Amino acid sequence: LYISDSTRLSLSISDDGILEGSIRSPRLAFGRDYLKDVDMSLSSMQEYMEAGLSGSELRAGNIMVGRPALAASASDDRFNVALNFDSFAGGGRDGRLLMEGGIARDSTGTFMLDAHPLDSYLATADGMWVFDESQISYNGSELKISGFKLSKGGQMISLEGGWSREKADTLSLVAKDIDLSIIDEFLPESLGIRGRAGGRVLLTSGDGLLPGMLVNFRLDSLGIGTTDAGQIRIASALGEEREDVSILLRHSIEGRTALYADGDYSLESGDLSLDARLDSLPLSIAAPFLSEVFDELGGSVSGGVSMARNSGGFSVSGDGLHLNDVRLGLAFTGVDYVISGPMRLDDGGLHFDDMLVSDMSEGSGSISGTLTHRQLEDFELSSRLSLD
Repeated sequence: LYISDSTRLSLSISDDGILEGSIRSPRLAFGRDYLKDVDMSLSSMQEYMEAGLSGSELRAGNIMVGRPALAASASDDRFNVALNFDSFAGGGRDGRLLMEGGIARDSTGTFMLDAHPLDSYLATADGMWVFDESQISYNGSELKISGFKLSKGGQMISLEGGWSREKADTLSLVAKDIDLSIIDEFLPESLGIRGRAGGRVLLTSGDGLLPGMLVNFRLDSLGIGTTDAGQIRIASALGEEREDVSILLRHSIEGRTALYADGDYSLESGDLSLDARLDSLPLSIAAPFLSEVFDELGGSVSGGVSMARNSGGFSVSGDGLHLNDVRLGLAFTGVDYVISGPMRLDDGGLHFDDMLVSDMSEGSGSISGTLTHRQLEDFELSSRLSLD
C-alpha cells in the first residue's frame, strides 16, 4: 500500500449524528494499481448515505481509465450507482454505467439482491457499445437474469435465464461476431489482436442435480501482431450425472491442426489432466508478449505435452518435442539466432541435448543443458555451448 505525501483525511460527526468524511490525495496505490488525484467524500445520516470517488487516472490490472468518477447513494435498502469516465487505454473514449436496486435479508438471514442495470454505454474508437436495461435477482438459492445484453452493430453478448438449487433452470450466455480488437483498447500497449469470436455457454441446474454445462466457442481469423493465428475452437461439457468437466481445444492454421488438446477437470477434487499435441505450432504467436526479451521470435514447435494436477502437486511431461528453425532475436544483444533440435520435458525441467545453433554471420555450434524449475517457479538454467 502506498499513500503519497500531502494526503489529507477529514472526519467529523455533528451533534445531529451526521457523519461526514473526505480524503484528498495526489496518489493512492496498491501494488501496480493506483488512482491519481484522489477526491473521495462520504456523508451519512440516519437511513441515508451517499459517497463519491473521482480521480484523474485509474489503473486496475491492465485497464487504464481516464478521469473516473463514481457516485453512489443508499436509502434504507435501496441503492443507486453511477460510474462515468472520459477515456480508457488503447484509444477508447468515454463511458457511463448506471445501476439501481435493493439489498436485504429475509427472516432466515439469507442475503437477497434485486439489481436493475440501466441503459448505459461504452464508446470505443469505432463505435458505441450499448448496455440494455436488465434485471438481476438473487435470493441465496436462485439467480435470475432477464434482458442483459451488450450490442454494437452486428456484435452482441447476451445473458438470459437462471440458476437454481430448487428447480430446473438454464442460464444461457450467447456471443455473436465479437471483434477481438476491442481487447487492445483495454491494454496499456496494443498487441495487435484481431479476429472474431462467437459461441454459446449453457449452464443447467435443478433440485438434486449436479450442475450441467455445455461450452462451444470459436475464434476465427485470429491474429496477434503480424502473425496470422488461424482458428481456435473451445468446447467443454459437464453432465448432470458426473463431476468431471471435459475440455477440448483445437487450434487450426490454414486448415491444419497446429494444436489439439483434451482433458478433464474434477470439480470435487480439483484434479486436472490435460494432453496436448503440437504440429508445427508457430512461436510468433507469443512474440508480442515477449517483446521485452526477444525483438524477433519465429519458427515452430512440435510434439506432445501432458499436464496433471492432483493432491500431490503439479506434473508435466513432454514426448517427442522438437524446435523447428526457431528464430530468436535477443533485444539486449541485437543478435539473431536460429535453433533446431529435440527437447525433453519432465517434472525436473526442460532438457535439450546437442541442439543446433547458428547466427546470421554463419557462426554455428550446439547447446546442451537443462532449464529447471520448482512448481513452475524459481527457474534456473544450466547449459553448455560448443562452437564449430
